[in-house]
Amino acid sequence: IMVRAGRELRAHGFKEDSTQVLNEALLWFESRPEQEKASPRNRYDQAMTLYVLGKWAEAKSLFEALHKDVPDSISYLGYMGVTAARAEDKEEALKISKQLEEDKRPYLFGAPTYWRARIAALLGDKEGAVNLLRQATKEGYDFVSLHPCEDFESLADYPPYLQLMKPKG
Repeated sequence: IMVRAGRELRAHGFKEDSTQVLNEALLWFESRPEQEKASPRNRYDQAMTLYVLGKWAEAKSLFEALHKDVPDSISYLGYMGVTAARAEDKEEALKISKQLEEDKRPYLFGAPTYWRARIAALLGDKEGAVNLLRQATKEGYDFVSLHPCEDFESLADYPPYLQLMKPKG
């Protein structure tokens, strides 16, 4: 709940409050019993929190370990791609984007395309990012999940993105 609240605060311009809540979340993750701390869910939430806080190197190492444990996870691979983009490792980010594009398993509901959009946005490809977001929603990605995503902050003043995000009906 703290991670979700922190992301929402950031999405609505309360960066200082977001940072405070997310740092409290990190303390909570660290306070868990050892078995719980080692669980994939706890490790994922902790890595995601580090990512939102801008501690990308720390987040990257956790996501890499999670991906090693569960190589089929789109989220772990996606986070590896966006951390590469954040580290300005364009070659690695594009390599992971290509892996996501080639994942043709059924019932992914646009998740690989969504992650490709996040990578594109971070690499400065605004048009590509918006096109991929449109494609992801056509593939079944839950549009509501797009809102509190820090990776799309660079698109905040981009008219095609604003049009895409504009409430319909």
